[in-house]
Amino acid sequence: MIDTKSLQKIETQLKEDSTNIDIPENFIEQLLVLFSDKDISTSCKKVNDLDFIKSANLEQIKELSQTFNIASSRLTKISEDLDIYLFLKDGYRLDYDGLMEEFKKRGLNKLYPDIKIKVLTDLYANPSKRIYPYYTQEYYIYVNPVVFRKFILAILQMVFNEMDLLVVYTGSEGSGKTSLSGQHQLLIHQILDQANIKNYPYQIKQMMFNKLSTLRQAEDDYFNDKFRQVTLDEGNELHRQNWKEEEVQTFFQRLRRERYNQRIKSICIPVLGELMTNIVMSRVNFIFEVYSENINKLGILEKGKCNFYIIPRGSTIYSYHHKKELTKDHIKQVLYDNLDKKNYLKGLPNELIIQNFNFNGTQGFRWEEYIKELKESNKSFNVKEGLKLGDTTLYILYRLIKDGRLRPKNIQLGSKESEYASFHKLIQHIRQYFQNNPRVLKQEEEKFSMKH
Repeated sequence: MIDTKSLQKIETQLKEDSTNIDIPENFIEQLLVLFSDKDISTSCKKVNDLDFIKSANLEQIKELSQTFNIASSRLTKISEDLDIYLFLKDGYRLDYDGLMEEFKKRGLNKLYPDIKIKVLTDLYANPSKRIYPYYTQEYYIYVNPVVFRKFILAILQMVFNEMDLLVVYTGSEGSGKTSLSGQHQLLIHQILDQANIKNYPYQIKQMMFNKLSTLRQAEDDYFNDKFRQVTLDEGNELHRQNWKEEEVQTFFQRLRRERYNQRIKSICIPVLGELMTNIVMSRVNFIFEVYSENINKLGILEKGKCNFYIIPRGSTIYSYHHKKELTKDHIKQVLYDNLDKKNYLKGLPNELIIQNFNFNGTQGFRWEEYIKELKESNKSFNVKEGLKLGDTTLYILYRLIKDGRLRPKNIQLGSKESEYASFHKLIQHIRQYFQNNPRVLKQEEEKFSMKH
């Protein structure tokens, strides 16, 4: 039992040991104030008094209960704050020995015999302040330490818990979504390479896509290739109003069912709420809200600003921006309210920000490669604004063209008619589309041969 003498002993011990233990003075003071509280001290004395226990009435018991509940609540708060402080103090540490013990216990040493867990724990403790693109040492990419460490933890969870990672980049056109996503692809690629988890070519044509069908084809090509990164640079096709489209449904079904493939998927989209709410709530892990600020004296915009949000897998997560813990339930409730009834058009709630940071404009890929692969070769085919044909429909037309069954004369269109030139242009566009996208052509040919 704790009595007044016990409390005094605790106070004395705290004072004597305060210079030797790894607890800051302000926490010592909080504990001393708590233990010297008159109500708490008196209540402890009462519960150690046998005569009081025998004669106590219901009202006195309730008073004791209330006092101890308050004391417990205050002590819990001090304990939680201290736990966070000790975790953040003097850098970040992961228990390497504990990880290795768990690694062997789960039999992961057989799946990943060459993985270097020590590299991951070292990088977590001392994250790189800057990384260099593979194409130059002249320019560097600034790395935010909080973001760096969160990617390390995500990779560890992918290894130990057979999870994938879904990252969303939001922001207006030209705000820097593509730049930041490319920087993170480079960062993740270098981490995977250094830790000997995965080493695949860092090529934009294998990692970043401007069309959902080509991304899906890449997923098929790398189906058994774990830790692959695929990014949809233009995520407009995933707008919630397109949820009935075959490609969109397949993409979201894969998100639900294929987490064991341990892929890292990224989506660039103007507004988070354009995605279906249930997908955001159940599958999205990281959200990067990219924006620009005015340079008042110049009248132009400064890019490179970002709010970082996390939908945690655990029960809580620490917000470095607000300097407090956020519960998973709170985050989901606030986010759900934001996504409901187009409240998302106002932007994401500031109260959920984990970290605010700046990033520079250095590209993870060569900008020339990005222009070539995404803005030219991999662009979507549109017949008319507002009317978009899917790959299967285009392939049917392509077969008719190839077999000579879709000609002007077949639809009684003479060369002197005004529609003749437009018809020929349509045919040329369809041919050109499949020339630029051989993987899509192969996919549709295989689907057709299976049916026939």
